[in-house]
Amino acid sequence: MLADPLFAGLAEGLKPKPRLKLSEWAEANLVLPPERSASPGPYRIGDAVFQRGMMDAITDPDNEDIVFITSSQVGKTTILVAAQGYYCEAEPCAQLSAWPTQDLADKYQEESFDTTVRDSPKWRAAMTGSTEYKGGQINFVGANTPNKLAMRPIRVVTGDEIDRWPLSSSKEGSPVELAKKRRTTYHNRKGLWVSTPVHEDTSVIVQLFKETRQHYFLVTCPDCSAKQVLKWDNIVYKKGQEEDALYHCDDCGALWTEMTKRRLVREGEWHQVGTVIGTQKDGTPIRLATPFKCFKVDAGVTPAREKIGFWINELYSPWVSMREIAKAWSDSEGNPEKEQTFYNTRLGLPYRGDISSFADPENLKSRREKYDPEIVPKRAALLTAAVDVQDDRLEVLVVAWGKGDECWLLKHHVIQLGPNTDEAWDELAKFLESGFKHEGAAGETLGIFSATIDSGSGAHTQKVYDFSNKWLLVGRRWYAHKGVPGDKKPVWIKSEQRFKDKTKLFLVGTYDAKATIYTRYANAKVGPGYVHIHEGISDDKIDQMTAERAETDYKDGFPVRTWTKPRHRRNEMLDLMVYNYAVRCSVNIDMDHWIKRLNTPKEQQPKQLNAADIGKLFK
Repeated sequence: MLADPLFAGLAEGLKPKPRLKLSEWAEANLVLPPERSASPGPYRIGDAVFQRGMMDAITDPDNEDIVFITSSQVGKTTILVAAQGYYCEAEPCAQLSAWPTQDLADKYQEESFDTTVRDSPKWRAAMTGSTEYKGGQINFVGANTPNKLAMRPIRVVTGDEIDRWPLSSSKEGSPVELAKKRRTTYHNRKGLWVSTPVHEDTSVIVQLFKETRQHYFLVTCPDCSAKQVLKWDNIVYKKGQEEDALYHCDDCGALWTEMTKRRLVREGEWHQVGTVIGTQKDGTPIRLATPFKCFKVDAGVTPAREKIGFWINELYSPWVSMREIAKAWSDSEGNPEKEQTFYNTRLGLPYRGDISSFADPENLKSRREKYDPEIVPKRAALLTAAVDVQDDRLEVLVVAWGKGDECWLLKHHVIQLGPNTDEAWDELAKFLESGFKHEGAAGETLGIFSATIDSGSGAHTQKVYDFSNKWLLVGRRWYAHKGVPGDKKPVWIKSEQRFKDKTKLFLVGTYDAKATIYTRYANAKVGPGYVHIHEGISDDKIDQMTAERAETDYKDGFPVRTWTKPRHRRNEMLDLMVYNYAVRCSVNIDMDHWIKRLNTPKEQQPKQLNAADIGKLFK
């Protein structure tokens, strides 16, 4: 008996849509916008073949949590956008996109999400608003806003740059755990956790990765057939000849050109740790081991089946050459701050250095220089000042800043009057208004552009507020601040706290600021990030600059960096360095322009037009 065509057609129409793998959906529907892609237009995996396995793991129903440890330039943002597009159009549901801060969340939405929706017709047709679509909505939030993280239930959570999330969201606990709790009512919940790692001791993404079935992308040597992970240690080149960089096989030592390496990547595959990747001469199977010590699973821990992890670095990228990576290392070597950036963003590896060891007081003492602390060097164009409030005095340190935050410690001034007296604050105002001669050809005198005063002492807080409020009203950038402990806190941010007197209070993330300063202490190369210390800075003051030590503790199972000071040590100079760096972060100027101007004789500078001159131009 033949089926009624009407019912046959109805049955066909009621069939569920075939489930697409994410890579299939992306190649069929995703159009990359010119604003953020070097290859705008319909998405194609092309030479970035490693993206396919990463994408398809997201839509695999067996995977609940997917963890990516990545470098830059491997298409991480494209994968993230594709996943969100899939859960808007193909399998619509409630989504959450979480970032370290609300500003970054808003920026991602504007520059990546919105533009891709605009250029992807099928995805755009599914949208009923900027964040709403048929069957759901996506919310973009900052991990520093716990109230937004703890809103209504969400099926799919994507968390980016989680190593830069705060360790905890006020009293609510870990932002990662808060985001995970949003999914508990869904049996088919998803979590995509993505980040470049930061520091080995405190990396949340590394901790999450250790709990997964770890996967690495292996290439096969054309000479010996050994399967291997691409590692920085295998790049061979001579400094100054980075264009000749080659890769040597981990097993037989054969050298690969850039073109060979790229071909091998196109032919490569993802493998899980523990799987057989070859055999020894005696027939013993070779199993893939975790290639990096920092990713080894703790003894006795069995990775959960529903958690899968992927690691990838720039050596696999079709958009970055070995020459570029080698040049980046040559430019970074010897500068701990740049070295950490290289490890994190180029290699996708957490930095392993002991931050405390960077602060060697004897090294700092040995490299003191002869320069006048009341004259601004030629390579500097910005002055900041920081004020530490003690019960019996005010201590002020002026710092000059140049390109790449090269800095010179200038005058250290102590006001030997208690902060409870008006005279102390009058003297502080007089000092902050004083000028410093610039040694450039223009013969200019520079004023202190911005200053910050520590209000955290408690006993003198109101005095600090009164001083700052008074002078801000007449245009001085003299701010009140309060230090905030804890990892991953912004170095400089306006407080959300409200005051009756409308005080503008700023918060200083002291932990990360100290880490930056300590890495700069170790920078042995004069130039960006170098700290110049004049010969008038005493041994005692240098000891103060290096008084604290970084230690790692654990909170709610996650590592956290803490800073400790021995009771007998003083740390006023370190505090002043921290505050100066914080207020420097608040200033955005064209350093190149001003350095050039300050070093150009006035008679050779372009004429500055006054109102009368401008009027003549229109006659």
